[in-house]
Amino acid sequence: GGEKWIKINVRIIAATNKNLEKAVAQGAFREDLYYRLNVVPLIVPPLRERKGDLPLLVEHFIEKTAVNNNRKITSISQKAMNAISEYYWPGNIRQLENTIEYAIIKCKGSEIQARDLPQDIYSVKVEKTSVQNLIAQTEKSAIINILSNCKWDTGNAAKKMNVSRTTLWRRMKKYGIKNIRLNM
Repeated sequence: GGEKWIKINVRIIAATNKNLEKAVAQGAFREDLYYRLNVVPLIVPPLRERKGDLPLLVEHFIEKTAVNNNRKITSISQKAMNAISEYYWPGNIRQLENTIEYAIIKCKGSEIQARDLPQDIYSVKVEKTSVQNLIAQTEKSAIINILSNCKWDTGNAAKKMNVSRTTLWRRMKKYGIKNIRLNM
């Protein structure tokens, strides 16, 4: 309501999960505003790309949330930590904090167990591991069958699989499949 101009000096801190350069190129974001905001860009990778930070963040959230909820939770089991490490974290840091709070509320003892985690986080690890193992076992069996049918001729087997010979060799190495013809 004043009538005098007051000179101020401010810095604006803005955050987004969008690619503003791309938005400017598409005409979806004002170019002049982009250049005013883009003075000192700080790029923080998502949590899923910073898995090494998880143990410290989990420890921090356990301490903070346990105190706020008047609980004596001191640690997290290795199985629960593995499930947290395997999860994709689309919701980033807030989702991790909410997950720890959920686990602390649900936890019966002094250590968070895998069963205390939200079902979507714990079950994803179990399902992902099971599916990956099933796919690996199926691929390994298929490779061995094709190689057997081709009398371990990798060139012929690679043609039947519609892959290069080097790709077949790479997969054989991955699954520990030894070329029987070479071992004779």
